[in-house]
Amino acid sequence: MYSYASAHTVSAILMQENGEGIEAPIAFMSCPLKEHELKMSQIEKHAYAVVRAVKHFRYYVLNSHTRVLVPDTAVKSILTQQELGSQRGTWIAKVQEYDLDIKPTKLVRGRGLCQLIAENHAETECEKNQDTSSELPTVLFVSTTDEWYTDIAFFLTYGECPPHLNQKEKRTVKLRSAKYLLWNNAIYKKGIDGVFLRCVDKSQQEKLLESFHSLACGGHFSSSVTAYKILRARYYWPTLFRDSAEWVSKCEACQHFVGRPKLAALPLKPVVIEEPFRQWGIDFIGTLNPASSAGHNYVLTATDYFTKWVEAAPIKQATSEAVCKFLKENIIVRFGVPHKIVADNASNFSSHELTEFCYGFGITLAHSSDYYPQGNGQAESSNKNLVTIIRKLVDENQRNWHKALYDALWADRITPKRAIGMSPFQLLYGIDAEIPISVELPALQLAKAVEDVAFQNSIEKRVMYLTKLEEERIKVVDRIADHQSRVKKIFDKKSKQRDFQIGDLVLLWDKRREQKGMHGKFDSLWKGPFKIHELNGENSFLLSYLDGGLLPLPFSGQHLKLFHH
Repeated sequence: MYSYASAHTVSAILMQENGEGIEAPIAFMSCPLKEHELKMSQIEKHAYAVVRAVKHFRYYVLNSHTRVLVPDTAVKSILTQQELGSQRGTWIAKVQEYDLDIKPTKLVRGRGLCQLIAENHAETECEKNQDTSSELPTVLFVSTTDEWYTDIAFFLTYGECPPHLNQKEKRTVKLRSAKYLLWNNAIYKKGIDGVFLRCVDKSQQEKLLESFHSLACGGHFSSSVTAYKILRARYYWPTLFRDSAEWVSKCEACQHFVGRPKLAALPLKPVVIEEPFRQWGIDFIGTLNPASSAGHNYVLTATDYFTKWVEAAPIKQATSEAVCKFLKENIIVRFGVPHKIVADNASNFSSHELTEFCYGFGITLAHSSDYYPQGNGQAESSNKNLVTIIRKLVDENQRNWHKALYDALWADRITPKRAIGMSPFQLLYGIDAEIPISVELPALQLAKAVEDVAFQNSIEKRVMYLTKLEEERIKVVDRIADHQSRVKKIFDKKSKQRDFQIGDLVLLWDKRREQKGMHGKFDSLWKGPFKIHELNGENSFLLSYLDGGLLPLPFSGQHLKLFHH
């Protein structure tokens, strides 16, 4: 255990050697000193840091031999000499129940405290009676830019607040710094769950938002989902949710391709499944226009009702033979034989060949009602998600949609679902998926180092994951039922009318082309942007092009939405 005390703060970090003999952190403690504690001498503060640390790390060090490295030799004397009745006597009584080996280590000039903790494995004794003020570390500041964490990093590095702050601001910085840590020239914040999140600067924030929202594994999901995915990947900045909402609201692809809210035709009838891969919903997407460059005209999808895991494959012809082949190669040999498959009444799903195929494997084949997509709502919902992602990923050559299909599947599988409270990948395997941005910005190194110390046996770690996964799956059953109940209550509600002002930029819904067959599957039905030129009665507006030309007819506000830029 390494401990240290500045003028206003005490901190400590608990380390343990891994299988390779390298020290790795397993716990961290930092807290500001109170008013009466600030009056102690610097040596007493160093001793007090040890007392606070062993109390904080009690369950780690209670039955273990712990080597404590302190900045000064006098600390050991304070914690071992007999001065019963004094404050020091109380400290001695508190540390005597632990097996501690207190030794000094000299702080090295030019290094931050946390860098010293990470790099200094050799034990170096200090000269006795040396002035402790000369041992305070002189460090290079971790950031030369004016970032949101600049004052915190300054305090963690030098042990004092920047001189330009007033007393109120200094107190705020001290309180906030208790939850932060410097590590390998990067700053981390201790999250609510105890896991450290890498703090990122402004340039990295935009890169993360683009990666988790717009790029291959982003999927163009909502702002809250985008922010949640960034937090799950162990990145943080104070305005994450606000910046995510602003980024998504200005995403041109999202504004052009978001669908119009519609009324529910009939009340929902929720179906609750309590085990994974027992019931699948299958459906075709298509006929797709344009066809893929490889000649595919359809996408056949299958969605597990419990985990929300989606399987999909591009298909040239929507035949029952293609359905049987897909079920065997993508479902049965990978996830086992399901109890039930739900499909619509299309000829390729109600054919004699598919019926015989399901009968041979003991599968119940169920069909939803004609012209009622909610009867197979799970498959319809998955199809909608895939189409939404694909049409935002395809380039100008839309015939490459079959290549974007697999990126869309990836994004969908690692994105948390509101119904289950986690991503399908996590519910299926018990862990989070690694993504490309983690290689460039390795925010998980600290968390993995702590985890590897706790579970040196990979089999033991996997057993722990699977045991926890069983508990999570029990919770998911209740989450699904609760989510379906809430969705059922709001399904029939109408969308709210929006008010527009002259000069607002808006997108116009192409009502004439919204019917099936009137537009391509990946076409945008939102045209524009246009400018509100004039109010034309209640909820009716005259529009103009951005260059000033007027559109000939007025449009209802129900067909308009604000365009953010």
